[in-house]
Amino acid sequence: MNNEFFRPVFTGEQITCELIIEHIEQGDGVKKVEMSTVYRNQENEEVMSGSSYGTIKDR
Repeated sequence: MNNEFFRPVFTGEQITCELIIEHIEQGDGVKKVEMSTVYRNQENEEVMSGSSYGTIKDR
């Protein structure tokens, strides 16, 4: 996970997270997933953004 903070967040603020699946690659019994995120406060100001990746086992 990589995150970049742009402005402070205070107790009582409402934060909304938007998660976007950027890429999914099927492997042998797993999926490799890349995601990006944007976090906004109640005034729709971007407070943090980031990216992450991981592996999810197939059922």
